[in-house]
Amino acid sequence: MIAKNARRYLIAAAGGSLVLAVGATSVFAGNVTETRPECVDASAVLDGDSGAPDRIHQFINDRKGLPEVQVVSWNVAYPVNGMSTAYGVKCKSGLACNNFAHDYAAAFPESSPQAFCGPSVMFTGETPR
Repeated sequence: MIAKNARRYLIAAAGGSLVLAVGATSVFAGNVTETRPECVDASAVLDGDSGAPDRIHQFINDRKGLPEVQVVSWNVAYPVNGMSTAYGVKCKSGLACNNFAHDYAAAFPESSPQAFCGPSVMFTGETPR
């Protein structure tokens, strides 16, 4: 439970705001934070656990018609409870990231994807996965 709650803090901070999600995991599970649809440099943070890259790739491979994305990881600028890496996707538009985030949340209801536009002070060292 601690790891899942830590993931909630990490994901809540991902949008560049300093809002902390302090409730129980189930309160925030399945929520999606969207970015501006017209954004041309969009990303979505999906997860913070080490199995996330494989899970995200499998999710993409299992579905047809998803927006074209690139799986990436970031170093978390302000790690919470030892979670120093975040995993997600880079998209061609904010709309594509929003749609991907909603699809991911539907498939993984325990997740709370956060889409954002442009660079974030919360992440450094973006790496393709």
